[in-house]
Order: sequence, then structure tokens, then C-alpha cells
Amino acid sequence: MVILACVLRLGGFLGLNCDPATYTGGRELRPPRAGIKVGSLYYVREEQTNDLSKPANLEPLCTTNLLKWGVVPSNQDTVSTISLTKKLKSSAELSVLDLQMAKAGISGSWDDYYSYDLKNAKHTGITLVEMDKVYKNRAFQDDCDGWRTNIENNGWAAYQIQSIYEGDVQIGISDEISVDADLMVKLRNFEPKVKAAIRRVIGATYDGKGVVAVFVPLPRK
Repeated sequence: MVILACVLRLGGFLGLNCDPATYTGGRELRPPRAGIKVGSLYYVREEQTNDLSKPANLEPLCTTNLLKWGVVPSNQDTVSTISLTKKLKSSAELSVLDLQMAKAGISGSWDDYYSYDLKNAKHTGITLVEMDKVYKNRAFQDDCDGWRTNIENNGWAAYQIQSIYEGDVQIGISDEISVDADLMVKLRNFEPKVKAAIRRVIGATYDGKGVVAVFVPLPRK
């Protein structure tokens, strides 16, 4: 088992902040959810890209059972925590939180105190050789071939999933901050507003367990 960790100091607080585009080599899934299958084909309503920095919503294209092609995913490597907070910094809806916090007597930015993390994250994936094996066997079957043509005609992007990061979504006060009791009371009172705002942005209605929040795609035609 491989255990990975990434630590960055932000705003005077020690916190885990592993950007998925640089830390995992993956792309954020919005909304985070269960059921994303390694080796299967999905599409995104966008032009095809190798840019991992922008979140994406995967929609099923051609799913498959890896065992049918003699492929067994790698053992799940444990990643202590992946923080997805940095991805939310550009959201206009969340920038309003800073003003609301100031009115509540809390100084600083919302991400100094709150985080959107994937806890107990596990990595599952297959090799590029295995990817090609699955693709050649599945992509050109009649049903999948037809769907891929439809997606291409719409100008949308098709991706095969090489690996996923699956764990427990946690939104709220960061585990890594250390503040006095008075400030903690204010943070806890303000926390529901932060949770609601983040959930709206990422499209999630609850903190989920065993969900995929980051995926590693391979562009396909």
C-alpha cells in the first residue's frame, strides 16, 4: 500500500491542499458521485481537451466490465486527503462569503477556515496498455460505435477513464486550523452558509461516502 501526502501552509494555518491537477494528475468531477467505472468511456459537453484544471461532469457513453477483457484494476493505493478547495477560489458565489464573514466578525477569506476535501481517498486504475486493450475491444462494438459518432457530431468530447480517486466528501471547518474558542463559535455558526454555497457550486446535495471526486481521463475519438 502506498500512502501519499501533500502539505501547504495557507494564511498562517497548516493545511492539506493538494490540487488535483498537479497532485493526482487528475480532473475534478462535478458533481462528485459513485459509479464512475475505470476503463469505461464517458463524454463531456465540451471540446476535447488535455487540460486537467477545469472541473467536468462525466456522462456515460460506453461502460464495460474490465474482467470481460481480462483486466484487473490495480490495488487501491491510499491517499490521506485530497483538498479540492483551491478549485473553488474563482467562484463568484463563494467570493461573497468573505463579505458575509466580515459582517459576522470573522476576518480573512472563507478558505482560511473551511475546506472541501476528499477524505480517506483511494486510487484505482489500469495501465495504458490495459486501456488500449479495453478500448479496442469495446469502442468498436455496434452500440458503442454509434454512440461515439453521435458525440463527435455534437462536437463533444469522449474520454476513457484510466483511474479514479474515491473517498468521503467532507465540506466544512478544516480539520487543520487552530483558533480560540470565541472564533470557533463564530465559525460553527457560519458553517451552514459555507456548506450550502459549496454544495451549490459543485452540484452536490450532501456529504457523500464512497464517491468519486477526481478522475484521470484519456481523450478518445
